Amino acid sequence: MRPRVDYFPGGDPAKTPAFTWRSNAHLLVSNWLNYYVYQQVPYDFIGEEHA
Repeated sequence: MRPRVDYFPGGDPAKTPAFTWRSNAHLLVSNWLNYYVYQQVPYDFIGEEHA
């Protein structure tokens, strides 16, 4: 399987690929965490008395 065109800088496989997807990965994980963990919790903390 050949790597995608322009995956390596200058087309040289000896060079490290550009790490440009970090912000997108962070956004994806944080949105997933917010939705599936914090928004879907079946607890109702409003109206609960705290000790």
